[in-house]
Amino acid sequence: MPYDITSIRQDALRSEISRLRGKPVTEMEQLVFDVVLEGGQRMIARCERAGPDQEDPREVQRRLHKHATVLDTLQKAYDIPVPLVYHIEPDPKVIGAPWILMDRISGGMLHYVVSRWDKAVKEDNMKVVLAQHATVYACIFDTIMPEPLSSMLAEERQYDHIDPMPTAFDIKLHYESFTDDPDLLRARAYRQETATFIAHRFWKLMHDGEHSAEADGHPELPVLHKLKALVPAFIPTVEAYLELDDNGQSLLGSKKLHHYDPSVSNIMVDFDTAKITGIIDWEFTVAVPALLSAAYPEWIRYDGQQSPTSHWSSHLLQLSPDKFEYGKWREMYEDNVGKISANYLKAMRAGRELQELVDWCRFAVYGLPLDERMAFLDSWVNSKAAEFGVDVESVPIRRKRDWM
Repeated sequence: MPYDITSIRQDALRSEISRLRGKPVTEMEQLVFDVVLEGGQRMIARCERAGPDQEDPREVQRRLHKHATVLDTLQKAYDIPVPLVYHIEPDPKVIGAPWILMDRISGGMLHYVVSRWDKAVKEDNMKVVLAQHATVYACIFDTIMPEPLSSMLAEERQYDHIDPMPTAFDIKLHYESFTDDPDLLRARAYRQETATFIAHRFWKLMHDGEHSAEADGHPELPVLHKLKALVPAFIPTVEAYLELDDNGQSLLGSKKLHHYDPSVSNIMVDFDTAKITGIIDWEFTVAVPALLSAAYPEWIRYDGQQSPTSHWSSHLLQLSPDKFEYGKWREMYEDNVGKISANYLKAMRAGRELQELVDWCRFAVYGLPLDERMAFLDSWVNSKAAEFGVDVESVPIRRKRDWM
């Protein structure tokens, strides 16, 4: 049963949050606090920034309700271990900022727990974690997204742009032959949805907002144009999009629930049992094409030396490329997934190269030294261009104004 929020003195709650932060709530960015309620019950209060110069209060309210709906759906429809939401307060007047009160998940972040396991138990414990992770994400993939979450995600601004992506920036897929076959037309439409979704990611990174590559004057803009030009070659064939899953939906094209930040810091694990106690930070959840939803865990997705995630998840677990640890764990993860969901395994394998491209789009500027990283990415792009027969050298370098 939800905690009775009316029994909590609002001024006491505000005082506790302010004490933890050390300054008034109204000055905070979005922050998370471990709050002790009456009777010693420990919970999490997640606060949004508030104030007259901030975003539309209705957008804050929508985001809070979306977060709560995602968590509620994951518990009830997917049986996923996530925090239970006790109360949503979109009114900033109550404690000085909009907030949401939820369960405090026990355990520690995966990389923190792994670093403290003895060598004698580390491998066996990692096997337990991977098996549970495979079960969680295969379940999400195989379950039809229920209402009201499905409609909520379909209607919201999935791509979170400051300026809308111009039509000219989209990645358009072309076909040599005409068809009026409804199945082929549907498969082509799913492929185009995949390409357009990726185009939105590129728009945000390259041109949208004060932290985009163009705005910051980063040197990666030319290589990102090349990377974008490779997308059509990486998307599976129309024939692959014709395959249906067990629910009668497109195996690669139907929309799936997607955790936007599935890093090691958002997976909570019990130190003694290696059990996943919870997966957190679902507030930016989106609905994505199934091909992009199915992916190897971020921390073993690549070999860790120089990769899209080597600045973060791969590095934090401190696995050894020399001992082929990344490959070993990927194979083990595939075995676990295969026992649970043949469809998830197919989609995961089909989208592996495209996932790497999308990850480079997301994380191109992360990791130091930047010059070395850009040189590696440029080499990667050129080798893939040669493999797929794509001319990336003649791709024009355009600015935001050129697309408008």
